[in-house]
Amino acid sequence: MQKKFEQLFGSLSCVLIILVCGDFKVWSIINTYAYSYLRQYNTSLQMNDVNEIFFWISFATNTGIQCGLYFAYQFGFRKMLIINGLICSIFVFCSSFCTNFYAFTFTFAVGNVFFAGMIYLIAFDRAYKIFPTHKEITSGLLNVIFGIGLLGQGELYFLMINKDDTPLVEEQDYYPPEVANNLPWALRYISIIYASFVIISLICYRKNLFEEQISPSCDSDNLIDQESAPSSDTSSQINQNQEVNEEHQECQSFREAFLSVSFVKVFFILFFLGSFGTMIIGNYRPYGQQFISSDSYLTLVGTISGLCNGFSGLVWGPILKKINYKYVIYILLGINAIASFCYPSISQYQGLFFFFTALSIFTYGGIYCVFPIMVLNIYGNKMGTRMIGNFYQALTLCSLFQYIFLKYESDWNVVFYTYGSMSLFGLIIALIFTPQRVNWKVKVPLSNQES
Repeated sequence: MQKKFEQLFGSLSCVLIILVCGDFKVWSIINTYAYSYLRQYNTSLQMNDVNEIFFWISFATNTGIQCGLYFAYQFGFRKMLIINGLICSIFVFCSSFCTNFYAFTFTFAVGNVFFAGMIYLIAFDRAYKIFPTHKEITSGLLNVIFGIGLLGQGELYFLMINKDDTPLVEEQDYYPPEVANNLPWALRYISIIYASFVIISLICYRKNLFEEQISPSCDSDNLIDQESAPSSDTSSQINQNQEVNEEHQECQSFREAFLSVSFVKVFFILFFLGSFGTMIIGNYRPYGQQFISSDSYLTLVGTISGLCNGFSGLVWGPILKKINYKYVIYILLGINAIASFCYPSISQYQGLFFFFTALSIFTYGGIYCVFPIMVLNIYGNKMGTRMIGNFYQALTLCSLFQYIFLKYESDWNVVFYTYGSMSLFGLIIALIFTPQRVNWKVKVPLSNQES
């Protein structure tokens, strides 16, 4: 009975960490509020300028995720949880006092999400230790909780900032001051909630559930298992038909991995996979405001779509057990292409706009299931799991591309047709170049390596 209570408290600790990390995606819900507030102090600021924040959020998040577990194994999980979690909360609190666009970007989009990223995989690592024989279910549930947390945060921001559902200023893309000026207090309240979650998580943390070791060098076996945590339990999935054949020696070094043509293939396939979803996550709200005046409805679209993203792992994970990952890549790119070409025609219909937005973000969630399996299959367990974090930067490139593209292109029809064409081009690339297992016994130069 005591062990069950220990597991319950340990699980609650992991859940609270994940709820704090919902901060990663909340910008797509509050971006118009932030723009409306900041433009009062920066008269030349445009909505396209605010889109730059998506790039910094993506870059800081992925960088934090890459190094979070390393420092946790170096210095201790409890220390990293309390230090990084509270620093994350402090950055959110500080952002509420920023009226300068660049100061707000640094505090909210860089400092805040970087330190949230540092604790993200701690939740998965600790949950896997609590339930070592149910990693796949554990990973799926944590992703669902992530989506539920985003749903709750979206509704909370709406109630604190625009509970009367005040529409945008007529023929403009921003809210009146009586709405915009609620943002600072909303951020302060949220920062207090984050700090409370971190403290309660630390209290619920049960060290005796884990064989925690603090040493200068990370426990590589543990680290390997955890770096793929945002997807379903890839290590169990890889034991299917995608298991590395014994006659293929696994990749043994970063140099070998980075200089392989497979690295280029995976990176660009991931870029094409993530481009459309990244654009929708960042712009569904500004785009939808042209046709839908209800702020509460757009908030609901964003929060339900975030929930779909969280549930996606429970759908794509089992599919990946049944079919080869390359077919899932084809499906994801195909859905992206169809959705992108359909958007200009259906957006004036609220129900269809809701459906295609949720579908696009649900499909985006599939990326986090399929690409770790692809990387593990190509590089093997030793280097594959170490390489997964490096490929997250392809998604950062997606954010940078959408920022630059939308800064200079204001015609949404052109935007959607461009992204639809990119998805089709990515599908062709995937059909021809999707890398499979590599025989790392054969040392072949980059220009001649075969997949």
